[in-house]
Parts: sequence; C-alpha cells; structure tokens
Amino acid sequence: VRVDLTGTNVSSFDNIAVGTANSPSGTPVSDTSTDGTNTDPDANDDPTDNSVPTPLTLENPLLGVAKAAGTPVSTGVGTFDVPYTVTLENLGNVLLSNVRTTDDLNATFGIGSATFTVSSPIAGAGLTANGSYNGAGDTNLLSSGSLAVGESRTITFTVSVNLHGDNSLLTFNNTAVGTADSPTGTTVTD
Repeated sequence: VRVDLTGTNVSSFDNIAVGTANSPSGTPVSDTSTDGTNTDPDANDDPTDNSVPTPLTLENPLLGVAKAAGTPVSTGVGTFDVPYTVTLENLGNVLLSNVRTTDDLNATFGIGSATFTVSSPIAGAGLTANGSYNGAGDTNLLSSGSLAVGESRTITFTVSVNLHGDNSLLTFNNTAVGTADSPTGTTVTD
C-alpha cells in the first residue's frame, strides 16, 4: 500500500479487514479483524466479538527555514548594524520538538580585518532563545523549542559589523540551519 501525504496534515489511520468464507455446507461466515496477531484475544472461542481497528501513524516531519537580512544601517565610517530574521515553519504533519537553529556568523563576518558583535536573539512563542549566542564560539540561536503542525515562528537579532577600513569586503553570504525531532525521534534539518 502506498500512501501520499502531500498536502494533508492527516497522520493517523485506523484500518480493518473483513474475512468471509463459506462452510462446507454453504453457510456464510465472516469476521472483522482485530488489532494484533491474535484472532481471538479474549480466548472465548468467538473471534467475531473482537474487532478493534489496527491503528497506523504515518509521520511526515518537515521543517522549513528562511533567513532574511534587513537594510544595513550605517553607524559610522565602515560600521553597520544589520537586522536579521530567521523564520522556522513546521511544514509536516506531526509536532516538531527539540527545535534548534545554528548560525555561524564567524564564518561570514570573521574574514579579513572585519569584526562583529551580535545582539541577543529574540525568539517567538514556543521557542527559547539562547542568551549566550555570539555567532562564533556559541552558534546556537535557540536553547529549546517546539512547533505545532503548520506553525511558523521567528528569531530576530542584529549583527554589528566593523570593516576596519577594508573596503574590499562588500558582500557577505550567510545561512542558518534548523533541526528538529519528530515524535518517533526522526531528526529533520533544513
């Protein structure tokens, strides 16, 4: 059986099977399945009084991450404040827990003679910002969090960059990486 969960938040299903036959004398008999491998779990020699559907949960965990840089604000000669917004969205069909986001600013702004500092991140409801985040030694924007199905939350922070007169540094490319766990422990990353 192939199940396509695209475009749906349904993840739990109940399934039954019905068996039918005829006795040697032609009498029809039937039974509706019960969950498990025992056809008569109450051992009363009547399997027809056991018909618990078989539950099936199909997880399709999916995390989406987007990062946007706001307009840089000049704070002096060769110094800029750059506001960033990281958006996390649960695009799957199950709760995502242990949501984590890393952003290595040192790989972006720690080049040449440039230096940077970063403000403490501010996280949306359900997410806990890591107050120790500095973008270099500690690259974890979050210390914990969860996202319900369809839920979207943001993390905002500002990076202050000082070019120290190095005008060859004009473009900085940077990404954030999000990770989360499904209820069965499947880790998803974007």
